[in-house]
Amino acid sequence: MNKRAFTLLEVVLYVFVFGTLSVALYNFGSISFQANARSQAAAEVELSGAALMLKIVGLINNAPQMFGVNYPLASSSSSTLSLVGATSSTDPVILAISDGRLTMKQGVSSSVALSGSRVVATELNFVNLGTSSTNDIIQVSFKLEMANSGLKDFIYSQTFRSAAQSLRR
Repeated sequence: MNKRAFTLLEVVLYVFVFGTLSVALYNFGSISFQANARSQAAAEVELSGAALMLKIVGLINNAPQMFGVNYPLASSSSSTLSLVGATSSTDPVILAISDGRLTMKQGVSSSVALSGSRVVATELNFVNLGTSSTNDIIQVSFKLEMANSGLKDFIYSQTFRSAAQSLRR
């Protein structure tokens, strides 16, 4: 009776090779997942920040040039921006942070969140660079970070800065 069977050494060798390949594939997958998570967090923060900055600069650019900025007053700063609205129903337009979200309030309407729930807005600052005769040059800065549940792979933050001036006459 001549049956061909695996020896104990062959079985141990196959298990070792299979185990080594399994560990290598698991590590490769884990590293790929972490890199993907980091790049998604960065893209989310950067795209949200760019969109928010465009919205804020657009609001400032469209504010009436004379008396377009209620506060901060010339040569001062504030965490809230108040602009003269285009109509009496949208006057004033107020930008602020509430519960980690950048919000906009127009007139007597309730506040509307401009930033999404996946990012947290902090350190909002408006600096009025104007003088008493040009009260409408505003420097804007805010920090966005990824809202996460404590996962280290999703930690990412960036500070955004720009300046805008009322262009509407």
